[in-house]
Amino acid sequence: MNYRRGLQRVYAIVTVAWIAVVFIGVFSGRWEPWVDWSNWANRGWYFVSEVPTFTASIDDIDVPGTERLRVHLRWGWSIGLASLPPLALYFILFFAIPWAYRGFRPATQ
Repeated sequence: MNYRRGLQRVYAIVTVAWIAVVFIGVFSGRWEPWVDWSNWANRGWYFVSEVPTFTASIDDIDVPGTERLRVHLRWGWSIGLASLPPLALYFILFFAIPWAYRGFRPATQ
């Protein structure tokens, strides 16, 4: 029984599920982190001393290219969220942890 191969298969299934959830969440319009940043200003999460007075959002602009920009933003966020966390976790689980574990083996002299 090979635990590494089994864990990689389970990880592949979880990764495919993660990618599906991210694409469904972002493209259905249920999660839009790029639209409204005013909530962060109310919580005091700005690094500058005053809150910007610019209140226009992407919905206020009446330009035909706005929808195309929104689609590009959705694709960018979807690809980033769908690929970066699984890649980082894969590297940690299957390369970094085994490398650290091999360092604790008793030395043969």
